[in-house]
Amino acid sequence: MQAESEVAGERLFTFAIIADSHVTEEEASAIGGYDVDTVRLGSARSRYVVQELNRLAPDFVVHLGDITHPEPGTPAYEDSAERFHRVYEDLTCPLYLVPGNHDIGEKAFPGEPLFDQHAQRTVNEAMIAEYESHFQAQYFSFEHEDCLFVVMNGMIVNSGLACEEEQREWLEGLLTANQGRRIFVFSHYPPYLSNADEPGHYDATDEPGRTWLLGLLERHKVEGYWAGHVHNFFFNRH
Repeated sequence: MQAESEVAGERLFTFAIIADSHVTEEEASAIGGYDVDTVRLGSARSRYVVQELNRLAPDFVVHLGDITHPEPGTPAYEDSAERFHRVYEDLTCPLYLVPGNHDIGEKAFPGEPLFDQHAQRTVNEAMIAEYESHFQAQYFSFEHEDCLFVVMNGMIVNSGLACEEEQREWLEGLLTANQGRRIFVFSHYPPYLSNADEPGHYDATDEPGRTWLLGLLERHKVEGYWAGHVHNFFFNRH
């Protein structure tokens, strides 16, 4: 969609956001345990998305995660990653990737009803290494027209992994060094769905990471935070 709003000043550039493509290795048979069109038609829909993006001609595209449906460590992951690259190789502008739970492993969430079954799929260093071998770094930043864009790995928030603290220190330092600039952040998980005080659940960032993240965004006056995961379009002002 394209936002319809009054533009204050001269438009600098445009960029596009996509999410949750759930590309699979074989469209006809691979459903990943979910007999739904989101999975079965992931590649076909992505081909259409590429056509539309090329027609719109944004300066760049950000994919908010769940690039593939199979997860790291599964036999279909590598084939699905290769299929994704084949589908998106026709894109005529730069593409930046945010890791999603299907791409890099699930967040640790003991309150989730199927946690015991999902524990082996929880994000870990091996999954992160596999993701980075097929896609891009788990977190990074880039600049465009004097704006700073930040990609973070939302799955490692509250994980206890060494890279969680490394990402936190990197984010704090990066945003501090760029104080006063227009800053935009991308992650797979939204901080919350309805309000910042809601209980933790599968579709949002849990505490204590949520309070840390919201505080970081507020302190550094981050202009926008985009997330995927929930397969619905909505926005909040915080």
